[in-house]
Amino acid sequence: MPASRRTFVKSLVIGAVGAVAGRARAQDADPFATMHRAADPAHPTPEERAHAPALTVPARVRSGRAFDLGIAVGAPLHESSAEHHIEWIEVRVGSRQVARLELAPAGAQPLLRVRIVLGESAPVRVMAMCSRHGLWETTRTVQVGA
Repeated sequence: MPASRRTFVKSLVIGAVGAVAGRARAQDADPFATMHRAADPAHPTPEERAHAPALTVPARVRSGRAFDLGIAVGAPLHESSAEHHIEWIEVRVGSRQVARLELAPAGAQPLLRVRIVLGESAPVRVMAMCSRHGLWETTRTVQVGA
């Protein structure tokens, strides 16, 4: 039995609403839902080498004394074009955010140094958001001595 025009239009509208809602959910998806990390930091793949933040940090620091945390995204540095760039870099000590840098497309390169003071050994977590390849993370535990 052929469908009535009303049934056809109703199905069409419901389908269109579902498609739009699905696309909206995908655009609003949590960027932290998929966190990329180098599977083997000693032997990164080309994609990991291009996106995972590389950290330069002393093996041991003194309690209460500032030290430099060097961060570079990409080896060589990640490209910075309007279509493909690092949007931001964030530094956390434990769960506390200590620095965040927003990068303009086709402008800034993803290279920075942050001065940090620790009172005790802690994990330092650096995240970088690529406009094409999502969120990347590198974590290092910094040991604090007397």
